[in-house]
Amino acid sequence: MVLTKGSTKDGLTKQINEDNGGWYVVQANDDHWEPPPKHDNRRTMAFKLMNDMSKAQCTADNMYEVMKAKPLYQSGLTIYTVVMSAAKSDIYATTIYSDDP
Repeated sequence: MVLTKGSTKDGLTKQINEDNGGWYVVQANDDHWEPPPKHDNRRTMAFKLMNDMSKAQCTADNMYEVMKAKPLYQSGLTIYTVVMSAAKSDIYATTIYSDDP
């Protein structure tokens, strides 16, 4: 679930709804109730990449590949990328501090 709180919107949520075919939630650095900004449309690419992957294919390695795909990863703008599992604490976290994934 993504819970959004801010100065103009409070309590907006997005939830996984597998009954409607959704098995993931995408959250970008923009307001999910608005269309993606034209200058930074990472949300649309994230949806495309996740739709290309099945739930069974969703491994930590495959999620890392999604997160380092352009334009999700942006050289000079992305400070770090972390992939981990709340359900499986042994799933690793990967952090990138350089300009090259």
